[in-house]
Amino acid sequence: MKLVLLRCPNCARPLAPNNDDIIFMCTNCFTSVSIDERGVQLANVRFASPANADERTTTWLPFWVYYGRVQVLKRETQGRSDRKASEQQWANPLSMFVPAWQISMEVAQEVGSRLIQRQPVTEFVDRPDGAYMEAAVVSPEDALRLLEFIILAAEARRKDWLKSFDFRIDAAEPELWAMPQRGF
Repeated sequence: MKLVLLRCPNCARPLAPNNDDIIFMCTNCFTSVSIDERGVQLANVRFASPANADERTTTWLPFWVYYGRVQVLKRETQGRSDRKASEQQWANPLSMFVPAWQISMEVAQEVGSRLIQRQPVTEFVDRPDGAYMEAAVVSPEDALRLLEFIILAAEARRKDWLKSFDFRIDAAEPELWAMPQRGF
């Protein structure tokens, strides 16, 4: 068993993460930190521009963002096929958003699918004053599995009767983005 001193690497104040927290903010200096078997480390979190957000927004939500393609390998339906629409949606590189805070699978699937459809612009800014990011509880490895579920759910929502869907995700390593809470 390894004991880890839970102090902020920036201000040295004690940290009080919840059991599931992977990446969270120091409540004193707002530094983003991660905790794993190696201990407490500075975490790279990119804050998205708050354009279109309410100026009073103080809660920011963590998303793992993958940039890449979804290659459709096989798509079968029981009737009329929506294959062209499916291939068209996944043909170009996309930003694929995976919610990383504590929410249900159903809500994560809905939010992730909606953001993949909308493709919001994620412009990096310094952390706005008073911005506090909810803790990330989803690891990058689990986020990839959740992304597969989000893609499958998006395909299942098409108006044809999906029988099977085989695909591959070709994407770079994800980045953790904090996005202003906008009714997610």
